[in-house]
Amino acid sequence: MVKISFLVVFAVLCLLKYRNGVSASETRVKRGGLTTGTSGYSAQPHVHYAPAPGAAAAASAAAAAQQAAQAVQAVQAVTNGVAQAAQAASAATYQAKAAAQAAQQNQAKVQAIIQDVAAAAQAAQYAAKAAIQGAHAIQAVQATAAANAASAVSAANAAQQSTYVKLIEVTKAAKAAQATQAVKAAQAAQAAQAAHAAQAVQAAKVAQALAQNSKGYNNHY
Repeated sequence: MVKISFLVVFAVLCLLKYRNGVSASETRVKRGGLTTGTSGYSAQPHVHYAPAPGAAAAASAAAAAQQAAQAVQAVQAVTNGVAQAAQAASAATYQAKAAAQAAQQNQAKVQAIIQDVAAAAQAAQYAAKAAIQGAHAIQAVQATAAANAASAVSAANAAQQSTYVKLIEVTKAAKAAQATQAVKAAQAAQAAQAAHAAQAVQAAKVAQALAQNSKGYNNHY
């Protein structure tokens, strides 16, 4: 900004100097001049304007002023470019900040997701351990149940064998008891038959005796 102000001041000074040189060149002549009278200005013959001593300097100053103006324009263009670049840099900085914030937010989200995944993995690990322990417990229960079943089968076989033996013994005892009872019944029947036979014999004898007595009584009368 200081350079721009200096160039502007320099250009203004050059323009003022150029205007002063032009005014002086219009009033200075090499020969002759301007006379005034009652009727106004009149020119002398063979009068021409001589170039002013400062004309070259004025031309140089004008060229310098033009160059200075061009330089000012160039500087202004550069300044505009710098301003645009600054705006672009500011926008880029804003975008970078926004991207950084978004990255931080995404990082936080990713961190949360990682934590969730880790928690899920840990829970799955615990579940797997519990499943393994449950499987071991089930295997132990199955082994115990198998042992108990084997014991029950053995006990059932033993009970069946014992029952079969007892059944044989009971059958033998029943047969023996039946045989004994049959013998006793036969003996009792034989005894009863013998008694009945004896009674019949005795009755026959009594009847015979009565019959004989009856015949003798009839013969007596």
